[in-house]
Amino acid sequence: MLEPAIESSKSLEHFQMGRCHAVLIGNIVTSGFVEYEFIMAVSDEDSNPCYYVTSEINNTGRANMGSHFLCAFEGALHVNYGCSDDWADQSKFRSEALIMVCKHLGFDSSDIKSSRISYDTLKKIDPIVKLVCIAGRDTSLAFQHDNSLKWEHAQRWCAMCGSIPAFAFVIMREAYMSGGTTPSSDQIAFFQVDREHSFRAIW
Repeated sequence: MLEPAIESSKSLEHFQMGRCHAVLIGNIVTSGFVEYEFIMAVSDEDSNPCYYVTSEINNTGRANMGSHFLCAFEGALHVNYGCSDDWADQSKFRSEALIMVCKHLGFDSSDIKSSRISYDTLKKIDPIVKLVCIAGRDTSLAFQHDNSLKWEHAQRWCAMCGSIPAFAFVIMREAYMSGGTTPSSDQIAFFQVDREHSFRAIW
């Protein structure tokens, strides 16, 4: 599919819609003739780009049209949805871009979940949590088949024992990688996501 020609950019916001992930990017340096103010880039569950909504700076010299074009990359097409000063505003562009994404992919606006954590980071959490929780479940099975240790809540209790080191591992690794022990606001958000994934794996 056609894609915006980008050399560098900064991720501003992340959104989850079912198995799809969208990221709003700004501070864009392009490698082509078109200049972008913002781009909402959407990837499918395999991290393949599948849709883009763009705020493109109006360099036509006709300022009365509006400062920015609202466009979309739809497969092999580049579609222009009109020009307005609104698309220079991050909040207004985000709102319209998410409406377009939902319409294009068949999602409802209620399916959109905002996240401070990137999709690539989320994908790293699940395998760690699952592996450690599997160890907890294996222990629980041993408990349930040992006459001296039988207990009706053994499975959940031991699975939770598996989630605790998983959670601790991610926290310690993040602290180590950041070079400090005081978590940033982004790390706190990361820990909250890890905790939620751990409990989902248990229950």
